[in-house]
Amino acid sequence: MSILTHSSAEHGGASAKRQRGSSLQRVVLKNGSVRWRFRLDLAPDTKTGKRRQRTLTFATEREAVEAQARARSEVHADTYIEPVRVTVAEWLQTWQDINARTWRPATAQSYRHTLVPVIAALGPRRLQELRREHVETMVRHLERLPTRTGGKRSARSTAYALRLLTTALDAAIAEDILKRNPAKHVKAPTQRAQEMQTWTATEVRAFLDHVADGPLVGGWHLTAVGLRRGEVLGLRWCDVDLDAAEVHVRQSRTPAFGEVAVVEPKTKRGRRTVPLTPEAVAALRRTRQQTLLDNPVIPFQAKRDANRLVIVNQAGDPIHPSTWGHWFDRHVEAAGLRRIRLHDMRHTAATLMLQAGITPVVVAGILGHSPAVLLTTYAHALPNAKRDAVDLLAAMYRAGS
Repeated sequence: MSILTHSSAEHGGASAKRQRGSSLQRVVLKNGSVRWRFRLDLAPDTKTGKRRQRTLTFATEREAVEAQARARSEVHADTYIEPVRVTVAEWLQTWQDINARTWRPATAQSYRHTLVPVIAALGPRRLQELRREHVETMVRHLERLPTRTGGKRSARSTAYALRLLTTALDAAIAEDILKRNPAKHVKAPTQRAQEMQTWTATEVRAFLDHVADGPLVGGWHLTAVGLRRGEVLGLRWCDVDLDAAEVHVRQSRTPAFGEVAVVEPKTKRGRRTVPLTPEAVAALRRTRQQTLLDNPVIPFQAKRDANRLVIVNQAGDPIHPSTWGHWFDRHVEAAGLRRIRLHDMRHTAATLMLQAGITPVVVAGILGHSPAVLLTTYAHALPNAKRDAVDLLAAMYRAGS
């Protein structure tokens, strides 16, 4: 049982600094140790109108005096945040649970994976005790942390983790759990632009020639046009109009939480119609013949189902996105071509179209980008665009003289 005694000047020099009306009390615990407590009057309950108080305890009188003065000032200014015992790990999990229903499955998985080292570094700490120096230490820790494959962690991934933490802490402020965001002014690591690898038109032609006899040649032609991996694998035969030579991008197949989710495009620009080359149309006809019409594994009635996926394996089942990437790597090696990533085929399509003089707005429409993002990403593909524009303008001026 603890013993409560009103403090007096004999208990330390901090007594004289107490503000008028202090409710500070000296508490002697069973083991003889001393604690200091005060009661704080809060705004009445908004629903019942009942009086509310909060009792706070500190190890030293000085801490209690300073905390009482600070708390009373914050209550008066209506900026006081009531203490909670929530840890950083608990809040980050709560934040994810609250928002997961509005996130795409792949986004939720990405966030969860990115926050794993953040929770490992900061998780046990009380959320309201989190300070900027703790976040700074976490950033330095993440910079030294190796990846799952043992490689060096990129500055981009560390900056991404810091950005997610900052967003989650902003949400805690909105919920009146924090007064300020300790991650707000922590500087993210400097990110170096990732060097983009692209093929020449000759290399693309060599790749398409190499896969020409395969049953999935239509999918590789779609990749060469600039469709994303998930868009190629999510395409159904009802999305393909071979007579009009175009495909309609309406859904995507994306890895999420160990499974593959079928999701709609992120933006209105992502939901688009993409024209096909005559070669791509012919390739898709061959794919349809080999994987669907001539496939003895698929029942006759099922072959008439327009919702069947275009890119499937020999059993007629969907292909996992990572498998599509592995097959691309194997084809590149077998064809003796310079190695690039599967996603670099999309970069290749954009770069070649821009270099051929296709307007950025048209290229952006094919890729499902905004023109602004396209120009920022592929500015390297237009090194002489300004000079060409000025020369053309000068020619028009001369013609008008």
